[in-house]
Amino acid sequence: MDNDEKLIRKAKARIGFRVHSAVYIVVCLALTLFDIFIDSTGSNWWYFVVSGWGIGLLSHFVGITSNSLFSVEKEVERLKNDSKDRY
Repeated sequence: MDNDEKLIRKAKARIGFRVHSAVYIVVCLALTLFDIFIDSTGSNWWYFVVSGWGIGLLSHFVGITSNSLFSVEKEVERLKNDSKDRY
């Protein structure tokens, strides 16, 4: 894979994260307002939605920012370097 394809893939991942973040903010705000003004049960159920989805958003962020942890290319490079050091 050449550099242009890597840059395009990285740009798409970042744009995807921005879209994911925007949808998260809008939906969580709507759920919070619904729970405060319309839901009359008295239970604050929106905490669970915001927390669960927030964990997913955090994992999305970690996935696009920590290239060294979750990069297949870097892992292949490490394995090649390990095999060179052994022999």
